[in-house]
Amino acid sequence: KFEVIENALESFADTLFLDSDQILLSPIEIPAPDCALGLSPQRIPLKNVEETGYYNGGFLWVNNKTIPALWRKHTVSSRYFEQASLENLAIDFKDSFFEFGDNYNLMPWPHLLTNQSFEDIDSHFKVIDETICYNYKRLITVHTHLHDIRFENFNNVFLKCLSIANFYKTLLYSYKTKFGKWVVTIPKQPRAGI
Repeated sequence: KFEVIENALESFADTLFLDSDQILLSPIEIPAPDCALGLSPQRIPLKNVEETGYYNGGFLWVNNKTIPALWRKHTVSSRYFEQASLENLAIDFKDSFFEFGDNYNLMPWPHLLTNQSFEDIDSHFKVIDETICYNYKRLITVHTHLHDIRFENFNNVFLKCLSIANFYKTLLYSYKTKFGKWVVTIPKQPRAGI
């Protein structure tokens, strides 16, 4: 991750690192582009934060070329790979960093680790005018493993929203990922004469 960000910053003023299992639903806007660093809280229970870190390593924005080297340095003593050391970066850049909202980098972990039911998860999602919302905000990215049985409730709610919002192309690719094959369904057609 450090090297990918370093390479990107050689050619561009800023970069957004995304893990490859992100599903993009809306244009990504950087809330505070004058800052040096944008991090995504995991929004998980404290006992899990103590193990894996407060921020998620699969979604971060950088516009300062010193950050990859600092991150690499902090990772040497990190309690959980490169992820927990993001907390150190937040301290280093305490006056020049921001946190992405819960509608960015939405992961199933907060729901799974608090044992939420399908109905509990579903209550956070709404489709408003073909826009998928999470806690009444436009959902920007979802970070999930569609084929992982542990995330079945979360993924089913998300797939239902894709269908309701008419995100058919995203739904088609999501089914390919989840089932390992193309799944195409034709909407029920009205009978003639009705």
